[in-house]
Amino acid sequence: MNIQEILKNLVFKFKVAFEGLFFGLLHDSSIQLQALLAVVVLGLIVFLPLQVWEMIVLLLLIGLVLALEYMNTSIEWICDALMPQEHADVKRIKDLASASVLVMSLFAAVIAIIILFPTIKELL
Repeated sequence: MNIQEILKNLVFKFKVAFEGLFFGLLHDSSIQLQALLAVVVLGLIVFLPLQVWEMIVLLLLIGLVLALEYMNTSIEWICDALMPQEHADVKRIKDLASASVLVMSLFAAVIAIIILFPTIKELL
């Protein structure tokens, strides 16, 4: 493989990834909600006087929750494509994938409150 083929392949992979990113943002309400919450937290990161480690933790949490939401959506779409009719096992798979987002979101919210509350309280 020459350098042109490698670069072409790399560009293609990024194109496909960005198509998935934008498709999720435009067509999935759960991804849209998580993205909205991410924008709120990003706003707080920008405007609050946080330490670098606090910003890093919050950015990691945003990335983890969003990535998990995309995975959950992917699992749901795969299940619906392979088994469009109601099925107890498919429901269980989708519920478990959804639960993973819930667990991560709850932990992210608690950690964000622990980090942000003292700073917001100090400013008020």
